[in-house]
Amino acid sequence: MTVASGLHGPDALAANKHTAHLADGRLDRMRDSKDAVIFLNSVASWWRTHDASMSWTMPRSRIPPSTLGRMRQMRDAVQALVDGDRSGYQRRLAALGAHYTYRLDTRGGPLRSTARGWDAFIAGLLPALVELGEHSDRLRRCANDQCRWMILDSTRNGTRIWCHSTLCGNQTRVRRFRARQRNSA
Repeated sequence: MTVASGLHGPDALAANKHTAHLADGRLDRMRDSKDAVIFLNSVASWWRTHDASMSWTMPRSRIPPSTLGRMRQMRDAVQALVDGDRSGYQRRLAALGAHYTYRLDTRGGPLRSTARGWDAFIAGLLPALVELGEHSDRLRRCANDQCRWMILDSTRNGTRIWCHSTLCGNQTRVRRFRARQRNSA
């Protein structure tokens, strides 16, 4: 799950006029509707290139302010889980759950949200947020200290530490190598 406050990744360091700059140097890509759309489309495009299972479809319209607030609630629920704040996660999950209704596809399909547009996009992510809570012991931040993305470790032995091995993993290994070279010189 991508959390829109990373220090790397698609467009993460490419702030635009709509991007909110946080005090700790991170960028909050969910404070402005235009920036959120740019960020989400960039993330979806990047992951489609790097992972064949990526299948996001997003509305093309502007995100209404109330819906953007629910996107931030979803992001904050994931951050609460990784920080060990189970009650914060539950509170946000309950607020999101109270907003959406679902119907059962009687032809054997899954539950589907009755929402439309961006609300349907968020409602489609809500079941994954519930499932994430059941696997919070496998949720962690990327081990690259310059990355704030969350990862769900699905490896058998639970040893995944980077959001993407060739992205953060390589950056971290290169930094360690260069530090060793400087120390030995």
